Amino acid sequence: MKKIACFAVVLLLSACMSSEMSPELEANIARNAVVAENATMVQSAAGPMRINVNNSGVIAMVTGVPGVTTVAQMESAVAAHTGCSAQAATNITQLMGIDKTTPVSDGHYRQFGGAIPIRLSC
Repeated sequence: MKKIACFAVVLLLSACMSSEMSPELEANIARNAVVAENATMVQSAAGPMRINVNNSGVIAMVTGVPGVTTVAQMESAVAAHTGCSAQAATNITQLMGIDKTTPVSDGHYRQFGGAIPIRLSC
């Protein structure tokens, strides 16, 4: 019985340690690299923020200091950085269960893939 259990563990580990990535995983890694490359680090009154405006200029994905930066501060920093009016959708704060003056936590960032979407109107 021990031999069968050991064989099953070895088989499972070798399957998990495959050196090949799925095409979907490779595409996600490439997409994340492009996003990170296009992001701009901005120093605001609320501290450093990473702002990435999408190609169409309609959405900015923003990451601030977890537990410190608020959605209102993100909106202000994005507006100053882009020269556009910037506002998070009402449902974003509702989904996080906070208002715009509550600091955004690590868990909140994880809900949105690491950055909070802020809408731009230019």
